[in-house]
Amino acid sequence: MDTAALVTCDIVLAERSFRGAARKLGRPVATVASAVRRIEADLSVDLVQGEGNSLSITLEARRLADTFARLRDGVLTMFGTEDGATPRPTPLCAGRRRPPCRSPR
Repeated sequence: MDTAALVTCDIVLAERSFRGAARKLGRPVATVASAVRRIEADLSVDLVQGEGNSLSITLEARRLADTFARLRDGVLTMFGTEDGATPRPTPLCAGRRRPPCRSPR
């Protein structure tokens, strides 16, 4: 499961908005919506439902909200910034957040 998508999904649930989450993350709305759809597919549950310009959070998403928050906190602890700012989620496969390789001593 994609950690960046998990963090993105948690922010969407907190903001109750794809646009609000996209603004907070500095990402396009389509990218944010796609991340949520990937998590929904991985979990086989609907987390949000679009109703015109508004976004409705499903009961399943409310039930999972604490779990998403704990996962987000774990990801931010591992990859957070020194100043405490929320980092822009980056897929781990991109290699930009990988720690440098060190030879054992």
